[in-house]
Amino acid sequence: FYKTFYIMTFSCSVIRGTDAIVQDEKCYLKFPNTAPLDHATTPDSLYKPILFHGIPLVDFQDFLHGSKEQKFEVAAKMGHACREVGFFYLVNHGIPQALVDRTFAAAKEFFSLPLEAKEKTSYVDGGVRGYFGMRSEDLNQFDKTKKSRGDMKEGFDVGLEASRLKSSNDYVGNKLSPTFHSRNRWPAELPELKIIMEKYIDSLRALSELLVEAFAISLGVKKAIFPINTPCINLRMNHYPARTAGQNGSNEKRTDEMGCGAHTDYGLFTILSQDSVGGLQVLNSSGDWVNATPIKNSFVINIGDMMHRWTNGRYASTLHRVVDLRKGKKDRISIPFFFNPNCDALVECITNKEEDAVFEAETAENILTERYEMAFKKNEKS
Repeated sequence: FYKTFYIMTFSCSVIRGTDAIVQDEKCYLKFPNTAPLDHATTPDSLYKPILFHGIPLVDFQDFLHGSKEQKFEVAAKMGHACREVGFFYLVNHGIPQALVDRTFAAAKEFFSLPLEAKEKTSYVDGGVRGYFGMRSEDLNQFDKTKKSRGDMKEGFDVGLEASRLKSSNDYVGNKLSPTFHSRNRWPAELPELKIIMEKYIDSLRALSELLVEAFAISLGVKKAIFPINTPCINLRMNHYPARTAGQNGSNEKRTDEMGCGAHTDYGLFTILSQDSVGGLQVLNSSGDWVNATPIKNSFVINIGDMMHRWTNGRYASTLHRVVDLRKGKKDRISIPFFFNPNCDALVECITNKEEDAVFEAETAENILTERYEMAFKKNEKS
């Protein structure tokens, strides 16, 4: 009954005037191989291409305010999008646009600081908090034909600190991660930044808990299968600067380089807020890059490798990248919110009686640590 329900109720209208067409077109999922993989699962083995031609749109209002039946219908639409695309727009999500706008303004203020001031907040060994500079991260983990010099972006990462978790009612002695619950590194020049970003974290954490509930409904499992009372959260501000002649040791503009190399995300799921510049693209199985064209007052939700593993390949973790669509003439800001379970959560495949687990069980912390090290240490060696 439930599988029939979600297929029959999935319906989105076409959004006119965008490259990312939201439509009722059937998608085709290539399920993963049935043979269990080795302990160290590589991104190459996780990614399975899918045929789609647009990014679906899900209206979350009925999940927030509707009846039980309406909530199930929204969850079904989300599940369909996750199985057959791995990405969807989320509208009427309950997050005030004023908060999103203020967070973007704060990002612009931070990236406008002198480089010396930003570098005072840089990553320290063993941590993933603070500033990282141009080309520090290399997410081009799939295209082996090109030698990447690193992503053409700078970023600033903050998260949910152990001190905040320990002071909340959610903390009942859970294990906390020295890496993913570490202290944030705030710039002294912008005292308001901490207040704004912690407010954003709290708001999107609440939204994430509702999304987890919806995902659980779509999978036919209890929400408790995803332990999230002390989640590992990473809130990032990305800045893709406009390219000017003479950058990068050259007399030419380099608009052909990737703002963000082709990759899948590491964790459970991502809630992305993007400005109007655009540039996010998602790869389908035909080798076409589908534009995730910005839609006002929406988030882009995408499934990460951890959720792909947890669902035994049912939910798709889809390859995506960021390119320069404005020929180097405009800055781009994006704010992804990476939501992950408790660090000691065991990511163990959800299976039925007729199937075997595709992936071996692993803790959330180990999965995240492996992928962060790949993204940053690989570029240090190049």
